[in-house]
Amino acid sequence: MKELRLPQGFYAGGIRGGLKEKNLDIGFVFSHVVCQAAGVFTQNQLAAAPVQLSRQVLQDGRLQGIIVNSGNANAVTGQQGIADAQKMQLLFAKIAGVSPELIAVSSTGIIGRQLPMEKIEKAIIKLDVREKNLADFEQAIMTTDTQKKAASATLQIDNKQIQITGIVKGSGMIHPNMGTMLAFILTDAEIPADRLSFLLKQAVDNSFNQVTVDGEASTNDSCYLMANGASGVVLEPDSVEEHQFYAALEQIMIQMAKQVAQDGEGATKLLEVQILGAPSLQMARVIAKEIAGSMLVKTAMFGADPNWGRIMSAAGNGGFPLESKKINLKIGAHTVLKEGTLSVYDENKLRQYLQGSMVVITVDLQDGHEQATAWGCDLSYEYIKINGLYHA
Repeated sequence: MKELRLPQGFYAGGIRGGLKEKNLDIGFVFSHVVCQAAGVFTQNQLAAAPVQLSRQVLQDGRLQGIIVNSGNANAVTGQQGIADAQKMQLLFAKIAGVSPELIAVSSTGIIGRQLPMEKIEKAIIKLDVREKNLADFEQAIMTTDTQKKAASATLQIDNKQIQITGIVKGSGMIHPNMGTMLAFILTDAEIPADRLSFLLKQAVDNSFNQVTVDGEASTNDSCYLMANGASGVVLEPDSVEEHQFYAALEQIMIQMAKQVAQDGEGATKLLEVQILGAPSLQMARVIAKEIAGSMLVKTAMFGADPNWGRIMSAAGNGGFPLESKKINLKIGAHTVLKEGTLSVYDENKLRQYLQGSMVVITVDLQDGHEQATAWGCDLSYEYIKINGLYHA
């Protein structure tokens, strides 16, 4: 992956606070000016303390920085957890020289443990908010991730350049109903907060909300979009230029969504499920996620078992009426079902295909014009090992 570049006017970095056994575990992003901002958060009814705090921060659509820790989720931690999230906010605001109301907080890691605030305080006061080190920030937000995940795009508008850069972490406990995991998207374009919110929610529905690793929606899922206007490019609502921006934003988020699915805990392959010919977008999205999230489909993919009946069974679990006599099913380039009837295909070649690092499943319902894609991964022995020993 090419080296990422921070958009104009943004800073980022990370430091080791000792919350994890090794590696950096406290990171930040910061803008030289107040940003227009939007966020989408978990719908888990036990939302973590930093999520509760950051929702309040973003109510007026303004944000200047985010302080993040890994190794501890600060979730199900009661009033002490809220107080600790507020203290992180205050500590970072103080070293940044801004109002606490402009600072959001994110945490990720084990649930149910109080934050080691003495360690966190010692680390935060050492941060340099004028540092430009995205690599350290990427590492500082990781938990069981095996690799950093990010994407970027550069647009030319009115002879000026706009940069969009996104960083995400997530590997397990991934089955969002918002914008998943921890995601931080920065741009130097100027866009009003209400438009940012509209664009972010739309892009989330087509990217992060279509990822499923293990069917578990985290208490901490958060996705932020910050725009500081440093490029000098103003994007007017519903303009051609805003449409260009949105297309780039959505592609960045899809790239990151696929990276998260591919790095699912213990995963050996990426699953991409495409639903075509649906009568509604909602139907296409739901069925795609049903297939990508099916434990039986995921285990079959791990074993390179061409048991396509599991795919059809999962499709039928979406709660929508289906006409089996219309359905076409392809796995890679192999058509296994044609208008509800078994096709002639080479099972050995299909097994060989399933042994690869990516499997594409295409279901054409032939009942409309809507389509959607979901991303997931296989389910391996290693997933059990990682999560069986997570608390150790």
